[in-house]
Amino acid sequence: MAAPPATTALPHVVASVCPAGRLHCAVPAFPSSTAAFRRAVAARNELLKMASDPDPIDKHVGNRIRLRRLDIGCSQTKLAKAVGVTFQQVQKYEKGTNRIAASRLYKLAKILGVPITFFFDGLERPKHRNSPHR
Repeated sequence: MAAPPATTALPHVVASVCPAGRLHCAVPAFPSSTAAFRRAVAARNELLKMASDPDPIDKHVGNRIRLRRLDIGCSQTKLAKAVGVTFQQVQKYEKGTNRIAASRLYKLAKILGVPITFFFDGLERPKHRNSPHR
């Protein structure tokens, strides 16, 4: 059974999440005016952009993978073969577009000859006052 549409702060935009976890936004088929339609499209585009931006931590981990790969003179293709993925997947990891499972991160650390903590070195601590990660 599909989940009911989520309500948004904008009454003219309906957002829902599909079973795969992707955000879908719908604009009413018959908006009351051209201006309302433009507002709805702009709001939909903003929601989709927010959902598609890579997480800063994923980007940082990806940058560290790329840094180490280049340090040892390894191509994306060679690394991909060693890990058991395509070079396109390595590209997505390095950009932070796709998240890396813990088991794959462990395998990458072994292949690249670094401890897992290497990927998180230089990561800023959260700036939330009530954060448990102090």
